[in-house]
Amino acid sequence: MFDVLFPVAQGLVALCVLVVFGSIGLTFAQTSKRAVKMEARTHVATLSMTVFFVLMYVCIRFHLGEYPVPDPRVRTLSLLVGLACIILGTIVHLWGRVNLGDNWSSQIKIYEGHALVRHGAYALVRHPLYASLAVMFFGAAIMYRNLLVLLADAVLFFPAVYSRAVQEEKIFTREFPAYATYRQSVGMFFPKLTRCSRAAGSVTVNRYALTFCRSTTAILLVLAIIFKIKFLVVCVFLLMLWGALFTIQYAPFFVLYHVFLRRFFKQPQATVDIAAVRFAQGFGAALLLIALAYLYVIPSKNAGWIFSAIVAISTAFGAAGYCVGAQIYFALKKILRHG
Repeated sequence: MFDVLFPVAQGLVALCVLVVFGSIGLTFAQTSKRAVKMEARTHVATLSMTVFFVLMYVCIRFHLGEYPVPDPRVRTLSLLVGLACIILGTIVHLWGRVNLGDNWSSQIKIYEGHALVRHGAYALVRHPLYASLAVMFFGAAIMYRNLLVLLADAVLFFPAVYSRAVQEEKIFTREFPAYATYRQSVGMFFPKLTRCSRAAGSVTVNRYALTFCRSTTAILLVLAIIFKIKFLVVCVFLLMLWGALFTIQYAPFFVLYHVFLRRFFKQPQATVDIAAVRFAQGFGAALLLIALAYLYVIPSKNAGWIFSAIVAISTAFGAAGYCVGAQIYFALKKILRHG
């Protein structure tokens, strides 16, 4: 399995790297003619980050710091988890760049007419571009089982971008009065889970985006079952876990719809219960975790695919308008209330 998946994973990683560097090039072109109001120099910029990337590539390419793992099942699992982190990091990076638009700069700059961006990825964390790159490097360390890359990400890259983020925020706080409030409510690199966990009540969302999110998830699981692609089950598990931890507006497919498809369709609204949706996502993630245990750890011919099929069917019902996990949530809530 590992020998079959590894070349495919390599190709996907190369695509992610090209997409990230391509987006950086486009942003450079987009911001090159903007008038600068204020600027602060820093060593942590596009060039130094590119050098860091090249060094990490050298470590991986020549197996410097690679940790040997003889068990093919463990190698396959690390490959899939690492690849999922790289893909997730790429998605968040693109999302953040789309949100930031022409407010981005390699050095720390405040442009004339500079806008404080607080929507999209910036509603989740204050520095999604830095966080996404750190996640991608972490994913590369896991995928290639490279301790040197993991150490460099934790000891060099993360402290470097943290120092730049602190420098940026001092300027933003002086320039934008609303930044202090934004800073208190949104985490720097990691979402404030305690804040997310207190989210209650209902929220109005785009009904087409909700359908797209659920139907795409169901399609991925169906493809995984038909073609026996375990990696897709891992990806859907991570997507559902994300949906259980955060509110629905931050679901990756929900974001993809708003970035690429929203302009082509009408915007019908639907009201959903936040707690019920997160329970449904968490319930699906739990079932997929059992599926992954059967697929990778517990010897079983079909149990893992059966659990995957259960989640696929229930998600397809959700796309059609009947969320099984939400109905279970409401039933349990009613029982506990009258119990």
